[in-house]
Amino acid sequence: MRLFTVFLCCLCVVYSATGQRTRLPGSNADYPYLVYYGNWTDAQVSFARNHYKLVLLHPTVSNISPEQIATIQSGIDGIRGTGDDVLVLGYLSIGEDDRPGAPFTGDGTGPRVDPRPRGVGPFRDIDMFGHRSPGGGQYASYYLDDGSLLENGSSAHDGFPDRNAAFGAYYVNAGDPTWLEILRNSTKEIDGKAGMDELLTQTTGAGYGCDGLLLDTLDVAAPNSYGATQHEWTAPGMSALISRIAATFPEKVLMGNRGLFYYDPNLEHYRFSTRGSLNAVLFEGYYSDSNSAGLPSPYFSGNKAYLAPKLNAESQRPNGFSIFALDYFGPDGAGVAGELAYRESQLIQGWPLYRSNPLLTTTPFSTDAEFWNTNHPDLTAPAWDSTFSGDNAHNEARIGVQEVMPGNGSATIRWDVARDQSGPVRYNIYYGESADFLSDPDSLISAVEMTTPPTYAEGSSSHSFPFEYTVGNLVNGTRYYFAVRAEDFLGHEDSNTQVLSTIPRGISSQFMPYPIEGNITPWEEIPSALGDPIGDGIPDMVSVKIANNREHLFLLLEYNQTEAVNAFEGSPSIFLSLDRDRDPSTGYDIYGRGLIGAEVSWQNAEPFLQSTNLFNTGQSLTDAVPLITPYRTRTGSQQYVISRNARFRDLSGAEVRVFPDAPFRLAIWSDGDQPEFLGWMDYTFASIPVRVAYDNWREETFTDSQLQDPDISGHNADWDGDGHPVLLEYALGLNPLEADKALLVERVHEPSMNSSIRVSFQQRNELPDLIYEIETSEDLRTWNADPNQLVEIARQPSSPGFDQVIVGLRSPANARVSFLRLRVAFAGAP
Repeated sequence: MRLFTVFLCCLCVVYSATGQRTRLPGSNADYPYLVYYGNWTDAQVSFARNHYKLVLLHPTVSNISPEQIATIQSGIDGIRGTGDDVLVLGYLSIGEDDRPGAPFTGDGTGPRVDPRPRGVGPFRDIDMFGHRSPGGGQYASYYLDDGSLLENGSSAHDGFPDRNAAFGAYYVNAGDPTWLEILRNSTKEIDGKAGMDELLTQTTGAGYGCDGLLLDTLDVAAPNSYGATQHEWTAPGMSALISRIAATFPEKVLMGNRGLFYYDPNLEHYRFSTRGSLNAVLFEGYYSDSNSAGLPSPYFSGNKAYLAPKLNAESQRPNGFSIFALDYFGPDGAGVAGELAYRESQLIQGWPLYRSNPLLTTTPFSTDAEFWNTNHPDLTAPAWDSTFSGDNAHNEARIGVQEVMPGNGSATIRWDVARDQSGPVRYNIYYGESADFLSDPDSLISAVEMTTPPTYAEGSSSHSFPFEYTVGNLVNGTRYYFAVRAEDFLGHEDSNTQVLSTIPRGISSQFMPYPIEGNITPWEEIPSALGDPIGDGIPDMVSVKIANNREHLFLLLEYNQTEAVNAFEGSPSIFLSLDRDRDPSTGYDIYGRGLIGAEVSWQNAEPFLQSTNLFNTGQSLTDAVPLITPYRTRTGSQQYVISRNARFRDLSGAEVRVFPDAPFRLAIWSDGDQPEFLGWMDYTFASIPVRVAYDNWREETFTDSQLQDPDISGHNADWDGDGHPVLLEYALGLNPLEADKALLVERVHEPSMNSSIRVSFQQRNELPDLIYEIETSEDLRTWNADPNQLVEIARQPSSPGFDQVIVGLRSPANARVSFLRLRVAFAGAP
């Protein structure tokens, strides 16, 4: 049967500082509420205001009056606006048209059908209004005609609106603006249905003046795979409708029912989550449903193992919601299975529970939840759970910190959900540089405001977790230890000792000469980019170093013992994976961890291309096969040498460089019986050091005998007599053995600069440590460089490695500038 429930909260805090709705203050298992859809007596009104914090009622089908609602709202003291006020929510079906006389002709453009071909595929970015039914066109635009699997005799696209056989109402596309107007303006007297304005204000219709709404029948937009309806394509529209209601009535409390699929990251509905638009969510039939006669529902095991952890995770987010449970008892009365129902809902999950008959008309009203709480006080800390569980079986609880990712001066911590009867559960992060950090009060970050990892938004898995938090202000190169503990509203904190560590690091960039024939001596001055404890995998890689020169990328993998098997026949493969854009959501997700999205990988010496859902595209790469020294031998280390000119062909057939100019990400991992993900590092190619480049150029330009003669090859030598010393010839791309012209100087008229002297010269674009400076003089003795007089007019590539630069020198009419020169020097040199 459809659900009807009750909620309560202080209206002044329904919205957070960011404008998004938040959970009801104080809502946990010790939060009595009532759901009642029957007719009311004054005695029942008095009982409700004295025993509950939240009441859900149904003005459309009951005799409740605005005066009786106001009496309930006034609480025990009978005065509105005091601390004992009771929240009253009015029932409103937003997914079905339950007005008498439905379906209506409206504009005659309905019913509507799924616009996706054959009704399959993603429903994001589709026409939210759908297409006209092939057999329809005589009903209002908001009706649906995709067929129903309920026993109502309807079939897909028969031109007649689909109908809920159990309740008789007609399914609607909640995103249709016409439907929103009907929901707002309907009145009980005229339309047979109390609409939003009548329920929430005192100026429309009967003016019930409720504190909020219970928004029911969200399940019209449930996944087609559930089998009851075939209208999943309307999920974006349903979410948009709830968002509009929230914006229209910002001070009213909103509770949603039958829309739990919006909180399951394994479904596309998660992209349109209604979290942030609702203050509360009702879980109808968690332990026992309307068909189970008070016994555990056949869906209970799945509700507990699969749905509850995900729902709790969403409720605990900064823009989360309160959760209320509604169960049903059978004809034998409320006592059947009641003890287990309260234990499962209130003690284990921390959700206040109300139990009633399937019609929600049970009297006298129940206070069993309050009685149960009195006899079961909360004396324990939160219990950990797992969002990665099957439909009917819990996986082992994932306790405390589960993953730590290093960043630049930071570390991102990820963990799973915990639950407690005295919620909301909050999470405290401990961290420090030593093993005793858990006892150091300065290491605590209390009640962190967590966010959602991108991996969780793509689905629950063994490597995805619902929460993450980034700790900043850390020192790169220092190992930090982290723990996460859960704490309930009463201050009970769990004492788990799960600890993970990482070393924050920035973007590496190291220049190194070519390491010839396996010689690791050049690596001695290069720090490790990745480190790993001994004994956590086979082969056990304990260190990775990375560097480059102008032509190659180098990696050094070191193992914990000379007996380690690396790239040997029959051994596990070593993988090097490249994430060109450092975006885990693009490329192939290694191990499904959301740490790296590889576009290119190397399996030992074999390069291959990857894509989002394909491990190996089968496309070939050019100049990408690495030289690995030593290779296919048992050693304590091995080196990769990969050409920076490696290329592949994209989908258009154009050749693309494997390694981008921007920073990129590399990961090292292995397969086999004991696979190991050593980790990832960010890297950007280091420019060749200017003095090294200069020395290389001198060696290539001068003969051995000329190099021994400083009058020919010294920095200030001018053997060719063109007035340009050797260093300047190098900086400008000239030949020190042939006279040539370095600068082009001309006077031009620039209206924006009065007048100008333009200087044009070549500048090396790969040597940031080489300084180029224009200086002026009136007497050839005193030279000055005034940056306020200089304007860079143009810069564009010329010959390889050079830019042609044009600089304008302002020269006012009364200036006496007679001479200028270009000064070139190494950074830090006189």
